Amino acid sequence: LKCLPAIVFLALISGCTLSGGGNASFDNAKGEKIVQTARTVTGTPYCWGGTSPAQGFDCSGYVFWVYKQHGYNLPRTAAEQARAGTSISKGNLRAGDIVVFNPSWGKHTGIYTGRKTFLHSPKSGSRVKEESLEAPYWSKVFAGGRRVVR
Repeated sequence: LKCLPAIVFLALISGCTLSGGGNASFDNAKGEKIVQTARTVTGTPYCWGGTSPAQGFDCSGYVFWVYKQHGYNLPRTAAEQARAGTSISKGNLRAGDIVVFNPSWGKHTGIYTGRKTFLHSPKSGSRVKEESLEAPYWSKVFAGGRRVVR
């Protein structure tokens, strides 16, 4: 029983609870595998409405395709993906979470890498790439994260 306060303290500072709630149910290995898959198609050209490496990707088509490779059936559009899963704050993002942005032209989605960066298919004339979540533009239009992986 002498160790119980230390166990409670460690659980609290690590963000876990003794009941197993919070982020304790997140599967880091699955999230990392999603990021690995997302990286395999880095450089694929943007294609509006695109949902495959052969066709190219728009932002939500990229997220849709990556998650589908792992058995997840996500909604197809960025607006729908922005409501999928559970809402996650910027400070609680984990590798494999969906990041949602709200630029002036509508919703935009990507995949968080776990290193303060995200992978996405940004716009016409561009390719799937990794960018900093802390870049001034992306930081300004960041709208939240969504956790689908459990």
